[in-house]
Amino acid sequence: MASPWNLRSTRALARGAAPVLTLVLAVNCGGGGGGSSAPSVAKPVITTQPMDHTATAGQYVSLSVAATGTDLTYKWMKNGAAIPGLSSATYYSFLATQDLDGARYSVEVSNPGGKALSQAAVLHVLAADREVIVNGSFETLGPGGNATGWTFSDANMTVPYSAFSLQAPPSAGLNFLGNGYWGAVKSDSVYQTFTVPVDAVTANLTFTLAVANTFVLTQGLVVNTYTAKLKDTSGNDVLPLVAKSDQDSAVQNGAPVVTSYSFDLMPYRGQTLRIYFESNQTDATKNTLFMTDRVSLNVTF
Repeated sequence: MASPWNLRSTRALARGAAPVLTLVLAVNCGGGGGGSSAPSVAKPVITTQPMDHTATAGQYVSLSVAATGTDLTYKWMKNGAAIPGLSSATYYSFLATQDLDGARYSVEVSNPGGKALSQAAVLHVLAADREVIVNGSFETLGPGGNATGWTFSDANMTVPYSAFSLQAPPSAGLNFLGNGYWGAVKSDSVYQTFTVPVDAVTANLTFTLAVANTFVLTQGLVVNTYTAKLKDTSGNDVLPLVAKSDQDSAVQNGAPVVTSYSFDLMPYRGQTLRIYFESNQTDATKNTLFMTDRVSLNVTF
């Protein structure tokens, strides 16, 4: 039988051994040889931000982002709302439309380590423009030697600048519309039918005109006249544009002086109209050439 001393010593030894055992277990669990834990993943870092972009309506826009990290996923957003189907896309391409002007695009890049949110890229959409007038520079010719897209009262009213030994004005083509200069008592007309788009934001009608006589005019005695006007499809006058006569002949350095005209057609959105260029010669011996060119109706949406 063990002595009381030996028993107390055994119990003391047992109590003293417990901290050593606990320490060993703690060391073994903390790293080194026993088990292993999953390595930590660094959260993404955005290195290239999506940038503001300006585009014309109808053009494609491409926004991009670059980030460091592993197992990255992407959430593109427009005005804070997620755009579906782009979880693996580092770029986002889409068609710019006018209703997207001012939209803000951002992207959230994620992985198991966390998330990173990009700065917002602002899209600026410029209004698209469209030319409504067909063959307004009278360059494409059809039957009768006249420009296609127009209705002429007479043949050969589309005239080359070279026929009068003239240099075409800057940005003009080879031909112009020639009213008058008949060597006869005669009236003429040219028109084109068009519609001002109902959804136009701007609608600007422009053309150029030069007036040149082949005779010495008598001040105050009008023999030849020219008008440009808008009419409806029934031929009723809608808007007078320009009225000129032989009294307005202007030549400088051997060439007719070209004047530009501009008219706002926004009040006529949704209407189908005709633009007319007409002249009247009352003296067969006195010719005036009215030279119209670069007719344009440019609209934006």
